[in-house]
Amino acid sequence: MNAKPKILIVDDKPENLVALRIVLKDLDIELVEATSGNEALKATLRHDFALALLDIQMPEMDGYELAGILREEEKTMHLPFIFISAVYTDNLNVFKGYEKGAFSFITKPFQPEILINKVKFFIDKHQQEITLFELNEDLKRKVKEIADYKYALDESSIVAITDQKGIIKEANNNFCTISKYTREELIGQDHRIINSGYHPKEFIKDLWTTISGGKIWRGEVKNLAKDETIFWLDTTIVPFLNEDGKPYQYMTIRSDITSRKKAEDKLQAVNKELEAFSYSVSHDLRAPLRAINGYAEILNEDYGTKLDDEGKRITEIIRDNATRMGILIDDLLSFSRLGRKEIQMTEIDMNEMVERVMIELNKSMTHHAKIKIDKLHEVKADYGLLRQVMFNLISNAVKYSSKKKNPIVEISSEEKNGEIIFSVKDNGAGFDMQYADKLFGVFQRLHSQDEFEGTGVGLAIVQRIISRHKGRSWAEGKVNEGAVFYFSIIKN
Repeated sequence: MNAKPKILIVDDKPENLVALRIVLKDLDIELVEATSGNEALKATLRHDFALALLDIQMPEMDGYELAGILREEEKTMHLPFIFISAVYTDNLNVFKGYEKGAFSFITKPFQPEILINKVKFFIDKHQQEITLFELNEDLKRKVKEIADYKYALDESSIVAITDQKGIIKEANNNFCTISKYTREELIGQDHRIINSGYHPKEFIKDLWTTISGGKIWRGEVKNLAKDETIFWLDTTIVPFLNEDGKPYQYMTIRSDITSRKKAEDKLQAVNKELEAFSYSVSHDLRAPLRAINGYAEILNEDYGTKLDDEGKRITEIIRDNATRMGILIDDLLSFSRLGRKEIQMTEIDMNEMVERVMIELNKSMTHHAKIKIDKLHEVKADYGLLRQVMFNLISNAVKYSSKKKNPIVEISSEEKNGEIIFSVKDNGAGFDMQYADKLFGVFQRLHSQDEFEGTGVGLAIVQRIISRHKGRSWAEGKVNEGAVFYFSIIKN
């Protein structure tokens, strides 16, 4: 709510102050009274006035002296005032009043309407000045904000402005630095001055169709500098629209991603090498394993009658270990490929997925348990990878509870703090919590091979998959009382 405008009235006679108060009583103003020039000056220090009404004939300091001081002080030098006098009414005094800076001179007696109208005029003028001041201050703030935004943009980004035909109108220092052109060389040139020719026509056509339609375009663009070096820019083009909604110019905001692109190229090359290496490992390691397994089988079939029980046992150990080594190679290859596999996000019905996993496990596992499956939350994730997580956790739970009389595995989920948390609980062998941080490491096992078979890679695969989904994986357990394995997927 705006405060009422304040009017200063100065007169040494109380009856005159009362009379002025009566005349102005219907106006929405606040009156501040003073009976001397000194009182009036003190009042100007405490208040901001829209207008002052001054008597001339006063002891110690008359109205003319007071007006002179008001005009000398910075705070009141622009304060409008009106002289009101019943004594100094001749033309000489009226002229002197105007000379002192009065906006009007009223002689007594006067019609109240005259004073009321003059006061109204200055009140309106004062309100307009306040509004103008506020608008001006707001404009200053907005201009500063725009300047700050421009500074931040210029310091952090590569910026250029082109007209609707793509002719460069402005380019900041960062643009000049990365393109190796001076600002003078860029201004007035077609934006294609940095075109590398890398992108197909369809790419360029899509860009222009988007921005000429008034929409923002985003993409990664390969460019050519003046010295013919290549640089990549993550690019956002924003159309500026006229009153008809048509673009009249475009602002292009870019960031240098050349280093990232080089790293991606190197990573792609490394991935190809790793793929070739994986194939080589798979082939080169499997060949001797097949030979070991084959010779052990020949030994068993062709010379079985000549082997005693210990020989047959050793032959069987050779074959079992060769088989385990083959499984270990498969697991290691699966683990190494996880970091390179592209994630395909899709909506997943987790109950349907778990049912499919159970069908597969029932066919392959020699141990079985009672499986309890709650109504599970749906999530968005890579179906194949998340299926591997569930397969590994459920098969582990069944395996490690196999020595119990009544093995039970419970699968459930809950939503908490923006995550969907899944749990696979068993009543099996459990583990000591002081070793919990080792569970998800490659080849980390808390039980011997004789107790529970396995390669020690399954939980590492679980953690790698969940990490790639930006989720968490952890476990809780107690020796001989079972374990609970958790993983989280970010909601949406």
